[in-house]
Amino acid sequence: MISDLKEKGYTIKEVTGGTNSITGIALSEEDITMERNTEKTVTYTFVYSDGSTVRYFVEVDEKDYEITFNNGEIKVNTNETNLGEMDKEPEVTVTSSNSDIIEVNKTEEGKIVLTAKNEIGEVTITVTGVGQSQTCIVTVELFTGINASETNPAGALPEGNIEVIESDASKGIVIKDKNDREWVWVEVPKTIFTTANSSTDYTNIKNDLITYAGVYRKGSATQNLSFTDEWYDGIVQVGEDILIIH
Repeated sequence: MISDLKEKGYTIKEVTGGTNSITGIALSEEDITMERNTEKTVTYTFVYSDGSTVRYFVEVDEKDYEITFNNGEIKVNTNETNLGEMDKEPEVTVTSSNSDIIEVNKTEEGKIVLTAKNEIGEVTITVTGVGQSQTCIVTVELFTGINASETNPAGALPEGNIEVIESDASKGIVIKDKNDREWVWVEVPKTIFTTANSSTDYTNIKNDLITYAGVYRKGSATQNLSFTDEWYDGIVQVGEDILIIH
């Protein structure tokens, strides 16, 4: 067919690659955790088929029409193809399943900015182009640096409005409640539990923690305060040497 057209004087053009050789879209990350009111940039790239894809076009009246081959049948597409547009990057759209939690913006070719709002939750981000799509899951957490399946300070918050002063558990979580009191979650060494016999021995766990924190209970010399404790049931082990109250 191609040789026949050439013999009849038609101009046949061969184009290697183009958007027809794109087989998928890849994201730099597919499972993301963010804090509230933060931004993160992820990148996307097109996945191309192995080897070269050759497309044939016949020129008629200075217009180009694609020649297609399907199960031995040869056809000439009656819709003109603009060969100058073939090497351009295909259009890509990005959507968020919940823009109240995560807002998405494609800032430039290959880059997507995720903006976490003031809400927490899990969001699916979908990137689509050339009939291909890829998704990633973004989780916005109140606190970071913890495994919420093992310990969850967010489940032991005081009632009412709170202000998160420090959200990173590795630094010590600090919040302020509606009465302007600060609440603190910190990791403590397992060795402080000298009388507690198990992770359910709550009475001795409490006593060991009080002993450990005794120097802080009255505040500084200038504060002249005696702090009281508010306790929540539950204690879990994180690693070999750390226990966290929640």
